[in-house]
Amino acid sequence: MTEDRRILEMLSSGQITVDEATELLDAVKQSAPLPLNPPSPPKVKGIAKMIRVQVDAQEDDGSQRAKVDVNIPLGLARFIAKFLPRDVKDSIEKQGIDLTQLFEGVNGGDFPEGEIINIDSSEDNDSNRTKIIIEVL
Repeated sequence: MTEDRRILEMLSSGQITVDEATELLDAVKQSAPLPLNPPSPPKVKGIAKMIRVQVDAQEDDGSQRAKVDVNIPLGLARFIAKFLPRDVKDSIEKQGIDLTQLFEGVNGGDFPEGEIINIDSSEDNDSNRTKIIIEVL
């Protein structure tokens, strides 16, 4: 039974006056109807499972030296990091990045999905360019 009909039946049975019925009908018209399908709650992002690594490096003459775009399971990335050459680890640390803390944070869910590291070593007057992007997926 609709609200309007219910109000009219109350009026006809003498439970409410005409003025009260008018007030109630106006109130019903002004109230918004409830949605049939309530909005779904926001999806909770799970624990990070992948790390995307993108490397784009070019020589001084503009030729492509290296281009990498790979998705790595987080467990494998942690394992591989143990075998990085010392000079690579030093270069990463010079950028202020602690790989151990990075992997612990990603595993603990402290990082939202998306880009977490973006290093661009190109200079304004230097065509020798290296760009590294790391994302959590």
